[in-house]
This record gives sequence, C-alpha cells and structure tokens, in this order.
Amino acid sequence: AKLHGEREAWFLDCRDRVDVPEDQVGMPGDRYAVTFAWKKLKEVTWAKLHGERGEPEPSQYFIAGTWTDFELVELKPDTSRRRGWFSTEVQMTSVGIEFKLVRNEDRQQVIYPMAAKRGDRTAGSNAPIKGPDGFGATSWKIDDDRLGAVYRISFFRDPEDCESAAMRMVWTKIDDRPVVEPDPTYYLVGPFNAWGEQGMQKMEHPPGDLAVFTGDVTVDEFLADEKAPEKKKPVVPFKIVQHKNPARCVHPDKDKCTQLMEHRVVMDDKGKDLSWHIGAHPADKAKKGDVFTVKLQVARDGSMSVSWAKAG
Repeated sequence: AKLHGEREAWFLDCRDRVDVPEDQVGMPGDRYAVTFAWKKLKEVTWAKLHGERGEPEPSQYFIAGTWTDFELVELKPDTSRRRGWFSTEVQMTSVGIEFKLVRNEDRQQVIYPMAAKRGDRTAGSNAPIKGPDGFGATSWKIDDDRLGAVYRISFFRDPEDCESAAMRMVWTKIDDRPVVEPDPTYYLVGPFNAWGEQGMQKMEHPPGDLAVFTGDVTVDEFLADEKAPEKKKPVVPFKIVQHKNPARCVHPDKDKCTQLMEHRVVMDDKGKDLSWHIGAHPADKAKKGDVFTVKLQVARDGSMSVSWAKAG
C-alpha cells in the first residue's frame, strides 16, 4: 500500500542563504534540537543549540552518468590526495561521458554545474558548481571523440566548508584502452511517468538477445484535442529513450503516430513533440485500463521498428 507523505520531509538548510533565518545558519558539527508537539495542532520546530558541537557523519558522494544509465555509483575517497577528494575512472564510449553527483544517495542533494546560458543541458569543468539541492538539471560533459580514452574524474569538497565555492570538479585523461561498449538499454517514457521526470520504465529483452526489447503500458484517458477539453480518448502516448539519455530519443517522424501509419523510426535529440499513440487508431480497440506490450526491434544495420499488441 502506498504511504501518504513517504516522499515528503522537513528540510533544515543551515547554509548562509537569503531564505535561511540568521539564527539557523550553521556549520558542519553544529547541533540543532527538533521538537514535535501535538496539542490542538501538530507542530514541528527546530532551534540551534548554541555552543554545542558534535562530530558530523562523513558524507558519501555518488556519480550518476551516461555509462550507467545515470544509476548511482559511489565515488571512493582518493587516498593519494588530501581529505575531501573523491575519484573514479571512466572510459569514453559511444554513449559519451555526461554526469552529475548525488550526496548520500539523496536525489534532492544533487551537485551539478551551472549552465552557461538558459537551456544548456551540459557544461564543462570550468563551470561554477551548484548544490547540493534538488534542481540539478545540468550535467558535466567531457568533450572527446576518441573512443577508448580513459579519464579520472575527481571531486573535492572541503570537509570544513559547506558552501559551493569550496567544491571543485576536475578530470584528466590517463590512458587509452580498447573500447568496451555498454550493452544497449531502452526505456519507455510517456504521461505515465511524466515523460521521464518521475523515472523511466526499463524495457526487457530475452537473455543474450539484444535485438528485441519489450515493455508494458496501460491505457488511460487523455485529451484527444486541446481545443475540446471535454473530449477524452483512451490512448497512451509514448516514446523510447536509450540509456536514459534525452539526446538518444527513439521516436516516429510524425506526431500522434499509429503503427499502421507509414513512418520512419528515428533516434536523435529532436523527438520532443513526436510520439506514438496507442489507441489513436480504431484497430487497437483500446479501452481504459487495457495493457499493451510495446516491442522495439533493432536490426543488425541499426534500423529500428516499433509495434504493439494487447498483453495476454
């Protein structure tokens, strides 16, 4: 059963910010008293305990990058450098090297670069560092077209300073090795997961077979025409993303595409307004609640086809 409020939490930000009361500003080690009271109303308050100090738990830092479909991998402390340095090694493959950091496996504590201009999705190592916070839409990117190049990515955060100015991100090429490409992975996105903003649904493949990927989606009622909001139709729009990378969006070359339309299947970064619509054609016989299995087939030459049928 779903627990109401399981994703909500109080947040005590003790950094020196314009929206943080002066009496709550603190540094690592400062202690705070959190009080819960239930009289007429439930109430949670906290206050800084002036003069009281503790030993803060050491933070862990995780890297989320293109080579792992942005799953979290721990950055290990770099024992060859002063305390506060963490590092890992990554090889350049066809999926590229784009990444951000997450503190203590908490996606609301993302560390990321500031974009040079509005709309930029990536930035280089010289970009100012932001976070930890929940607004990290930008990733660092290593620009290099030499497949097989190995980089050491290193991150520093001063254990005595919680401000962004005390963080550094650097990377250095350390080797060239035979390239080892990751197995392809594909994910379904649509209104059912806010087009990937609430996570992506991984498609499955038979063991050892990387030519066929499948995933189930459920039909719901959506607006068929924005000019007629009272008319809803049982459909499920979707597209597919490779390696959770928006630049590798698998989509039709027409919007609201059915599997009976003549169309091309494309993988690029231009699929924002293009998707398939299960239920848009009467032949689907789609009703709200129906489950359809989407099938992606990848030919040896890299060409793709997408189809679907009712599950079961």
